[in-house]
Amino acid sequence: MYLREWTPDPSSGDWIEAQSSGWIAYAETVTWTLSAGQGVRYLGVWVADRARNISSLDEHSMVFVNRLDGNQSLADGQRVQYRGDLNEGTWISGLLTTVSGDPDLYVWRPRNGFRPDGYRNDTVSPGQTEDLGHRFVQESGRYLLEVQAVGASEYQLELARTGSEMADAPRAPTVKPRPQHPLVISDPLSAGQIGTVVTLQPKIYLPLTFRNN
Repeated sequence: MYLREWTPDPSSGDWIEAQSSGWIAYAETVTWTLSAGQGVRYLGVWVADRARNISSLDEHSMVFVNRLDGNQSLADGQRVQYRGDLNEGTWISGLLTTVSGDPDLYVWRPRNGFRPDGYRNDTVSPGQTEDLGHRFVQESGRYLLEVQAVGASEYQLELARTGSEMADAPRAPTVKPRPQHPLVISDPLSAGQIGTVVTLQPKIYLPLTFRNN
């Protein structure tokens, strides 16, 4: 089997290979350590049979996961995207804490690939927070949440905390431009950016013959 992890480039949104396992022995369960940094990652797996035929990658052999631990640093204009499949009626909240710079928070509802449906882009100082409120999901589907840096920035992002633990940043007049669309809507497969897999070379066995004089 062969495993690969992709993550979107924070500037272009292109899916780039974060790491690959190379060909390893097949196992029903594999422990995988995600690459450094926050945001969405896709994991894909190929398998090969005894005849060295390699499977094709499809939606059934890919899965996405979000990494949220630790702080995240971004250069000016870069974005980190998070994804979630949410059911109608789910309660959710998010809290963005500025460590340095001025990161902002944007969210897109399912099937929207244009301007964000919600945002908080206040001008804040280190230690202040921004959030999109605490709400129940009104439509089932895949939601996109992004953090965008205005100037070099560092932040912490936490999801699903209780309202009593959150403190809003003061809203300030702002003329910051909002994103015209998400960083990326596709996945590595639909974007045609899965890369290639090293083929398994066939083994050729030659008979040995001996002649006794």
